[in-house]
Amino acid sequence: MTYRRAAYSIVLAVILFMAIISCNNSESGISFEQNRFLKCKDEGMVKGGYLFRYDPATCQRVMNRGRKQLRLQSDDHSSYVNIEFEEHPLNIAEDDQVVNVLLTYRLGKSLQQEKLHLEMDVLKSQDMKIWMWNEDMGMGLIVSL
Repeated sequence: MTYRRAAYSIVLAVILFMAIISCNNSESGISFEQNRFLKCKDEGMVKGGYLFRYDPATCQRVMNRGRKQLRLQSDDHSSYVNIEFEEHPLNIAEDDQVVNVLLTYRLGKSLQQEKLHLEMDVLKSQDMKIWMWNEDMGMGLIVSL
């Protein structure tokens, strides 16, 4: 009787494990993290959740098309996200496009500035807004152009 329960538990655990794995990748090949990211609507930087969310009431937004830069920052300058695009951001309009960016940011009370060169996949573009994703970092950027 105990052997049967153990076997039953193992089979149930394997079935549950397989169900969890199959949920992580949808039919379209988008991971769970990417799917969650695509549901975000506000501009900002996302990793699991918003690391920086642009709010027009408490933030500033500056786009320098000549320098191919976008800067989002809090009014008190404690947090910011600066994105330098390799190519002109208005040329980024197609899904499945790869975009190279230099991302510089500081979040909250941290005095340390982070700088990352990222290759990002455009997962979605809609109404002059793009959702860019870097799978290695599990990080996304949502920007309005």
